[in-house]
Amino acid sequence: MNNIALIILNYNSSKLTKSLAKHLLEFGKEFHIIVVDNCSTDESYRILYDSFRNTLNVDVIKTESNKGYSAGNNFGFKYAINKYGVDTVGVMNPDVWIKDCSVIENLYEKLHHDEKYAVIGGATLNADGEFYKGAVGWNIPSNKELITNFLINNGKLTSEPQFETIEENLVKVDCVVGCFFLIKTSVLKQIGFLDESVFLYNEENLLGIKCKEHGLIEVVAIDQFYFHNHNYASLRTESLHAKFRRLNAMYQSRKYLCDKYYPRYLRFFLLAANIENHCLAILSYIKHRIRRNK
Repeated sequence: MNNIALIILNYNSSKLTKSLAKHLLEFGKEFHIIVVDNCSTDESYRILYDSFRNTLNVDVIKTESNKGYSAGNNFGFKYAINKYGVDTVGVMNPDVWIKDCSVIENLYEKLHHDEKYAVIGGATLNADGEFYKGAVGWNIPSNKELITNFLINNGKLTSEPQFETIEENLVKVDCVVGCFFLIKTSVLKQIGFLDESVFLYNEENLLGIKCKEHGLIEVVAIDQFYFHNHNYASLRTESLHAKFRRLNAMYQSRKYLCDKYYPRYLRFFLLAANIENHCLAILSYIKHRIRRNK
């Protein structure tokens, strides 16, 4: 498995990142673990570097500035390719967990089963061990979905994606979820790596479009499970300023996606959706404060 490098992108999450890296080392396999500190504002880099500086198969590196998810992972991809010449790299968020190494081994084998397979993900389980089909991947948004899927109050406007089964336990998707996946390094070179024009959000859509433009396929192995313990509860208690900052990041990345790949008239509807999102965020914040003060 020395042809695989797993990239763990860290930002102020040294405890989670350290735990994941140690867990992967326990498998006793020869894949490379590249910890990329994305210019954390705390002591993450020092903690992680000191923890693994004498550990075989673990490299701890640091970006010069935080330019977001895509830039941070690209930094790790290029490091792994240049230093180790791997044919496959993987993205693992610090809050991802796999029970054993067979998940990585099986994903690698399936990915290289067909030259058209560019990206592969697994079946996502939440912290309660529940599986939701829509969490493993989705379709590239249609013109309508570019707007409706951007709305934060869109429960009745979205539907569970329908995927095409192409092999046993393997389905074709447009976009694999970005918290954990493997991608061929030859594909990264072919498509020009991840698009660094967005800081956060819509990275999967941009990657899916790039792959499709090159006649490549993204797939999900629905029999290979992993846990994603994303802290959604923190979103309910974030400050109004933090909500606005998150919504603005969502809008800027969606606007970039719209400008690059969609009709220009959709900009107006996207702006209107952004205004609605901010209004809903204000109402939600007020309701939360009222309940808390009762």
